[in-house]
Amino acid sequence: MQTGILWKVGLLSALPHLASVVAMVAVSRLSDRWKKRSLLLAASLAVAAAGWLLTLLAEGPWLKLAGLCLAQSGMMAVLPVFWTLPSLFLGGAAAAGGIALINSLANIGGIFAPSLIGRFGIAPMVAVMVWGMVMALLTQWFVENRRPRLD
Repeated sequence: MQTGILWKVGLLSALPHLASVVAMVAVSRLSDRWKKRSLLLAASLAVAAAGWLLTLLAEGPWLKLAGLCLAQSGMMAVLPVFWTLPSLFLGGAAAAGGIALINSLANIGGIFAPSLIGRFGIAPMVAVMVWGMVMALLTQWFVENRRPRLD
């Protein structure tokens, strides 16, 4: 077992990703059990936003690492829940088109996000996550109050 600084940095760098694996599995199982996908999506975004705020405002490195673990866990736990939503509203070819549109917008976001974060910092990312929470809660309300689809 090595005890060099690079080994320690590697282990510490892996912590947020290990936490996100646990969060993804837990949130996915809860999503399947409770069928409250939008609420779990909003909760995951809240955890991610809280993690980024902790990372932004914390003084010590251990609190910043805890913030990164929360942020990564929340952001990764969103993914499996999010991808169940298009099929709730769209069927057949429309679902395929909706998923393609989401992928296209995500790719465009991947082009602009790094420069925006470099210019404005983490704070706008927290605002986007709060906006995402609001949209997820509205989606949950819509799912619970909609009429059945007449396919």
